[in-house]
Amino acid sequence: MNNLSPSVLSDVLVMLADLDDARILPRRTVSIAIDRVLAWSWNPGRLERCHRLLAEGEKAPPIHVNRYRLNRLTWYVVSDGRHRTVAAREAGRARIAAVVGSETDCHPERYRLDVAGRRLWQEHHDDRFGHCLKLVTDDLTSETMTVLLALGVPYKGEGAP
Repeated sequence: MNNLSPSVLSDVLVMLADLDDARILPRRTVSIAIDRVLAWSWNPGRLERCHRLLAEGEKAPPIHVNRYRLNRLTWYVVSDGRHRTVAAREAGRARIAAVVGSETDCHPERYRLDVAGRRLWQEHHDDRFGHCLKLVTDDLTSETMTVLLALGVPYKGEGAP
């Protein structure tokens, strides 16, 4: 899983996060493993500034993340502090200070992937209609579908992407 694009894995975790399973956590700063944090740089100037401040010994504020549990692994999706995370990772840091806002268990088995239609459905129980499927998204990329399949989301349709 470590060779996947952080942005795609981040998107997939958010898709598979059933809001019924989310828990808001008390606000406190903790130390988390930086290799479990999904972060990427999109602004070279901001990344350079973070590198410089880190090299000068400046203490950066904690990043803000949401924790996702999936297939016995824990991942953190950054809501604030992507560039600080990338700079710390590139500097060889193993851990980073973070405020974890929420925790969600992901259950791939609750979803269905329609490969031909490029759609992701969530199994849902409705009191009036019983078992049904609720559309999560209908514009999946091939890369996202590949990750969903790798994570064990059952699929229908001819072949995989």
